[in-house]
Amino acid sequence: MTARPTGTVTFLFTDIEGSTRMWERDRAAMREALERHDSLLRSAIDAAGGYVFSTAGDAFSAAFSDPGAAFAASVEMQRTIGAEDWGKVGPLNVRVALHTGVAHERDGDYFGPALNRVARILSAGHGGQILLSLGTEELLGGTTEEFAFEDLGEHTLKDLGRPERIFQATGPGLRTGFPPLNSIDSYLNNLPIQLTSFVGRELELIDVVKRLHDHRLLTLTGVGGSGKTRLAIQAAAESIDDYPDGVWLVELASIGDSATIPGAIGETLGLTRSQGGAGNSQLGADPASVLDQLTAHLQSRASLLVLDNCEHLITATARLVQHLLQHCPDLTVLATSREGLGVPGESLWQVPSLASFAGEDPMSSEAVRLFVERAQDANARFGTDPETLRWVLRICERLDGMPLAIELAASRARVLDARQIAERLDDRFRLLTGGSRTALPRHQTLEATVDWSYDLMSDPERILFQRLAAFRGGFTLEAAETVCQGGGVDAYDILDHLGSLVDKSMVVRDEVTGRFRMLETLRQYALRRLTESDEIDAVRLAHADYFAAFIAENAPQLNAAGEAEAYEAITRDHDNLRAAMAYCLENGHTDKAVGMVAAMSWYWWAASDTNEGLEWLRKALPSIDAVDTRTASAALAFAGLFAGFRKDPDADSLAQAALERAAEDDHAAALAHMASAFIDFVGSRYDESRVHMLDMLVSGERAGDPWLIGQAQLLVSYLDRMVSRLDEAGARLAAAEAIFRTQGSRSGLAWCLVVAGQIARYRFDFATEIRKQQEARTIFAEVGAETQIALTLVNESLSLVLLGRAPEAVALTRRALAIHREHALNDEIIEVLVLGAWFEYEAGNVQEALDLYRESLERSAPGLDPANLQLACQHLGLLVADLGRHEDAARLLGFYEANQNRPEAEIYAQHFAPLREATASALGSRYDALLGEGASLTARQLYDYALGVIAEVSEGR
Repeated sequence: MTARPTGTVTFLFTDIEGSTRMWERDRAAMREALERHDSLLRSAIDAAGGYVFSTAGDAFSAAFSDPGAAFAASVEMQRTIGAEDWGKVGPLNVRVALHTGVAHERDGDYFGPALNRVARILSAGHGGQILLSLGTEELLGGTTEEFAFEDLGEHTLKDLGRPERIFQATGPGLRTGFPPLNSIDSYLNNLPIQLTSFVGRELELIDVVKRLHDHRLLTLTGVGGSGKTRLAIQAAAESIDDYPDGVWLVELASIGDSATIPGAIGETLGLTRSQGGAGNSQLGADPASVLDQLTAHLQSRASLLVLDNCEHLITATARLVQHLLQHCPDLTVLATSREGLGVPGESLWQVPSLASFAGEDPMSSEAVRLFVERAQDANARFGTDPETLRWVLRICERLDGMPLAIELAASRARVLDARQIAERLDDRFRLLTGGSRTALPRHQTLEATVDWSYDLMSDPERILFQRLAAFRGGFTLEAAETVCQGGGVDAYDILDHLGSLVDKSMVVRDEVTGRFRMLETLRQYALRRLTESDEIDAVRLAHADYFAAFIAENAPQLNAAGEAEAYEAITRDHDNLRAAMAYCLENGHTDKAVGMVAAMSWYWWAASDTNEGLEWLRKALPSIDAVDTRTASAALAFAGLFAGFRKDPDADSLAQAALERAAEDDHAAALAHMASAFIDFVGSRYDESRVHMLDMLVSGERAGDPWLIGQAQLLVSYLDRMVSRLDEAGARLAAAEAIFRTQGSRSGLAWCLVVAGQIARYRFDFATEIRKQQEARTIFAEVGAETQIALTLVNESLSLVLLGRAPEAVALTRRALAIHREHALNDEIIEVLVLGAWFEYEAGNVQEALDLYRESLERSAPGLDPANLQLACQHLGLLVADLGRHEDAARLLGFYEANQNRPEAEIYAQHFAPLREATASALGSRYDALLGEGASLTARQLYDYALGVIAEVSEGR
């Protein structure tokens, strides 16, 4: 019998894909087949010198000292299984995975990361496949000429650990042509990579996954630090293939206002705009409208929402979850909270402590294994001799197996041995409980652990720790040095103190960004300490002062050469800026609050997050008398601008108030005119909009502000192009481009390229448009303006279809639609849907075109704005004209002509002239009357009529 390999071992795992269905189909035949399967696999393993250490169901687990022997066994398995006649059960699809790593042994068995990894690789594969990890592939390199190893790339596996580079064996007798691997990367999700391993919880994980399959709402409950979040994320990863429309983690810990919960979920689902340019976001003006949009987004999707840390917003979260579950039949919610949500149908699952009792072998304890792994992370020389493990077991018992408490204790292994840690815990528990661990409620154990860590700090470290609680969402070293200095903490010593806090695991440093953050439980503890001190107002004011200066410095860069860096910096500290603005508004620092809100408006404008901007502006506007004229006018102007995009009734009055407040300040006046220009533009009042654009230009020139001048010239150019004043548009665009190039404004230049391409198209120069849009797209990609990328795709598609290259236009527009759907840009997507329908029809995809026309109409339904309906009527009318439905075409064209809000460009008039002429010729004297019938239709009548036409055409095909 082969001896059990030790040291570095190659593990071979197998199972049968789809075996459950085979058992259900014919149990007797499957039982016979499995016996032959087991015999063939065991023979292959034995012949290669392998050691079978586990069989469960149809799965084999074997270990080899030689990776070549393991690979030879896997090839023999696939060949013999493939050549066998399996009778009634049909072919057996066996998948095989190989991985080489250090073999950890216990009681004659293996355990540890290597086994977990090979199991995850196996789960990503398909029947008939042999998969190898990078380490195994490298050991086999050059050892065989008969077989090759195809690089399948890096994949995130269901353990959410570091991505694994996976290879597939190919060669004689092995199948090929497999689908993509079933890794996390092949599913829609935002589950984070975990920097530490998932230790223990094997049985709990199985139970949670099963309950998640059986219940639409599962809430993991338990005290803080019990491991709810980690277990929930892992369960979501294990279940990811049950949710084809995505698994989405929504972290609620940083949310302080229950009204913003729907918005936080919407942002996670992608219902927001990315950086760059103007436009609406899908998220509405109030929580009710956002909830409606969330419901519409989720009601036909099989998705899993993981709502983490609900306890501080329990009532609002419960109401939202109940609403979503009632209206979204394919939605499942996995929540973590210190208490249940209390929603009908909720399944509660109490997260237990890690098991500490271990019998004779301490390493069979999940809690001990967790401590040892984390201690070895802190100190690679931390041993596992029997005496050390005895003290570790005592530590875990004293900490009630609470994962966070264990990890905090293990971090002390950097400077203390296990006995010293245990003795300090003994002292602390005796102090807190009077000698009895059960004297205080169980949840006090975690607090005792954090108290202990806090007491181990020096006085300056304690002061710094509690002051850091003022930060939200992380912070930089510079921010900490500025906000936290003084009163016993020298600015020059903060670096050392902060490093010490990192060593103690009280603060976490992101190795990629260099930023610091506190675990939320620790931040709340520190905030309580800060609140109990007499310096909380001073610290929060220092925090507000820092971020007021921060936004004042970075906001102007959004319109200059450093825009990408400024945008990224503001985005990283958005939570800190929110906290600073909220503090100032709530504590009488109104001048500072209004100044920050006005400066942040440039960011909300760049991010197209006009809804959040308007919310803050409305809070700040009552205090605008506390600031200077320019700041007050800017706040009013942006409020009017953002309200205009939502078509709020007070948009005009806000913009007018901004203009009146501007007085003799030309910079402020230019912003006010910009707001009025956009308000009129959104309302299709193009002449009035152009007047304000020109007034903006004059004010910008008086102010000597290059960005305002360039933006005004760009806006006038864009509007002139829309109404086919091409010479004027070209001249103004050249002036704008020169300014933006001088200023180094990349997004400004990209917008100039967009408009230049549109002007070229209107002049029948399609090749130039295609080149310009591609150049603009490259820049927008650099600055992360994804929705503007969609605009360039649509513009390029217009030239392609006019060149007769409809299939290429379809491909680009489908990409654009995917971006719009991801960001849920309802008003803007309407035009893209209409144009996409036109391109689909030109490419011969009639039903696809009809489906897109229907969607464009349905998305117009909430307001039935004729401006949104008329474009669809034009293109749908021309489609049905081409199909010979001339009466329908005339009515639809009649509505379009009566409601079009600008002259039709010559390029389109020429393209569609043959269809219009065919309709007029087919109808003869009836043509004008039918046009009149269409013109007289109300928006509601037109909506019903157009949907009826689409239905009839679809049914008749």
